[in-house]
Amino acid sequence: GFDLGAGRPKILVGGGIGLVPLYMLAGELVKQAEQVRLLMGGRTRDDILAVTEFERLGVETYVSTDDGSLGEQGLVTEVLERKLDDCPEADVYACGPMPMIEAVQGICARRVVPLQVSLEALMACGVGACLGCVVMTTSGAPQRVCREGPVFAAEEIDWESGWGR
Repeated sequence: GFDLGAGRPKILVGGGIGLVPLYMLAGELVKQAEQVRLLMGGRTRDDILAVTEFERLGVETYVSTDDGSLGEQGLVTEVLERKLDDCPEADVYACGPMPMIEAVQGICARRVVPLQVSLEALMACGVGACLGCVVMTTSGAPQRVCREGPVFAAEEIDWESGWGR
């Protein structure tokens, strides 16, 4: 699971079903009295889930949609850039579609901001035997999303390997 850390502001970035693990993470962070911001994005308002539920937890929530039908118009990564300008010492957590996660990773890497990602992968067996959910790491060692993950520090993932595409 996620390393919760302590004492630093938290920014959660999510989209689609990636919001589910972030909801559980947000609940734990709020219990620790951490400052938690959620940036949720989607193509349209129909892709945005659980805004009220996050707000009930006490999470500062920002919504963006590609078409502007809910929240501000634009990509959630554009909102992340602005929030990191305001809060460069934040820890970032992300879950959602792979293009979004890769964009978040690029932003955090450029700014040297800690990022943890919860990866979504096809898991044929769910117990690590089939190796269908393997991701390559910077050490060269493959890791199974179903066993060693699904959460990884972003700097451990070999983003150039193309595994998530």
